[in-house]
Amino acid sequence: MIKINRNKYEENVIEQKTITKKVKVISAIVLTILPILSPYAFFGPITLNMIIMGVSVFFLVIFKAKINKNIVIPVSLLWTTHMGLSLFSTFITTFNISLINSIVLISYSVLCISFLWCNCDFEIFTKYANFFGVISCIFIFIQAIFLAIGLEPPTGRLFNLKLLDYAGFVTTTWGFRLNSIFQEPSYFAVFSLPLLAISLKKNKFKLYLLYTIALILSSSSLGIIGAIIITVEHFLIEKRNIKQLLLIIMAVFIFHIIMYSTMDYYYNSFNRSLDKLLSIFESSNDTRLTGQVALFNYLPIINQIIGVGVNQMQNYFSGIIYGVYNYSNSFVVTLINTGIIGVLMYLIFIFYTVNRAKKTNRLIFVLIFIMVATTDYFIYNYFFFYILTFIYLNNESRVSNENIIRNIESNRNKLVSYNK
Repeated sequence: MIKINRNKYEENVIEQKTITKKVKVISAIVLTILPILSPYAFFGPITLNMIIMGVSVFFLVIFKAKINKNIVIPVSLLWTTHMGLSLFSTFITTFNISLINSIVLISYSVLCISFLWCNCDFEIFTKYANFFGVISCIFIFIQAIFLAIGLEPPTGRLFNLKLLDYAGFVTTTWGFRLNSIFQEPSYFAVFSLPLLAISLKKNKFKLYLLYTIALILSSSSLGIIGAIIITVEHFLIEKRNIKQLLLIIMAVFIFHIIMYSTMDYYYNSFNRSLDKLLSIFESSNDTRLTGQVALFNYLPIINQIIGVGVNQMQNYFSGIIYGVYNYSNSFVVTLINTGIIGVLMYLIFIFYTVNRAKKTNRLIFVLIFIMVATTDYFIYNYFFFYILTFIYLNNESRVSNENIIRNIESNRNKLVSYNK
């Protein structure tokens, strides 16, 4: 009797481990590819990512995946607040159907991604993220080779998939900008920076150099500055190894001199990035840092408190001020779209996320999140969730594994007690 029960117990444990691994792999792959596939359409208003998220969550439900309220509550509470403010704003401002479209799409994304977060493992996620990260770096090198031999490089658009109406890839401005398989270099930077940080923490220096060189070639200001901050934080603050930091600086500087002297693309791209940095605080070039913040003064007091609705800044000012777009950093746009209440909730969410992140890794991932948030309107897009995945899973995967082990041990003790 004891032997039969033990056999059944072992079979159940093996089956549970197999299902758990399948769930984690599905979740990891989907969370990794969502930023890459964000510009692609499926049919009509339905995006390719909507289909992928829906199918993956369906399979997770079949595999009896579970919800962890500690993961779901923070981002759900943030979105519920912003959604409530947006709906309330319709009683004050002119209603626009695009608001409902935004609410439905973001609600769907928050629901699906929260479910994926709850059933994902940090190590498996970073494994697949690095796989696609290496592919994207290789593609940048291919684009650079095409430019070096005088040929037009591939755009990075995947398999000629249908693009969303508002999506597009960078064109030849200031020389071709290397965007890899993303819409533009800054998106490649957002995808790569957390992976660069992990490669340093795990002492995978070959992988670190791969991402660093690719970010330099991309000419993304965000990517280059981010790589510098991550490198300095790791060697100067965390490791306190000034010698190794200086060696890396020298190697990168030599690489820069060679590329700057021999490659026209790199010469033009570097000068363009330098001009952007030098003029970033000028009134005509501050869109990412403080641009559009002056629009807050044109809002009635009630709208300053509750905002004009998610993704509605452009629609609200279309008949008032010419040339307003839904673009700035996430703090400014959140302030205008969801008011003082909404931006305060966003700050509380960030503070809460910092405090729940794993201590050994929270600083660098939170720094990356804040760096992107202060230079791009990325709240609720797939890159927003992508970076949060590193912060959340770095904290929760360990807890989830401990819970599984605790449950197995509990079941084993019950079985032994029963057999006695």
